[in-house]
Amino acid sequence: MPYTSYEFYKRDFFGEMIPEESFFKYEYKARTELDNFTFGRLKKLENYTEEVQACICEMSEYLYTEDQKPKNNGISSESTDGYSVSYQKEKSQGNISRDLYQIAMKHLAFTGYLYRGVY
Repeated sequence: MPYTSYEFYKRDFFGEMIPEESFFKYEYKARTELDNFTFGRLKKLENYTEEVQACICEMSEYLYTEDQKPKNNGISSESTDGYSVSYQKEKSQGNISRDLYQIAMKHLAFTGYLYRGVY
């Protein structure tokens, strides 16, 4: 069950980046990551708070942005005078997960959902 809707994304989060036909793909990816961060606690809820929905929206936009980046040969600049090539690194899955966790912390830090102990 989705944690938010496209209507919330457009109306309350003021999202403009993700097209409607792609939204639930990225919502699902964000929800999966957030379930890992919250140890599945959100799955038990019937209604999701605004903080949870905003977190999912921001995580979805982040994942959408990462997917939209061009996948090239890694060259970020090249000069011919002294033949110099600079390569850019693509983000690793660990870096993406770290960034997503930072988004989750921003929205859910004081909710108890990210608590690593036992209730």
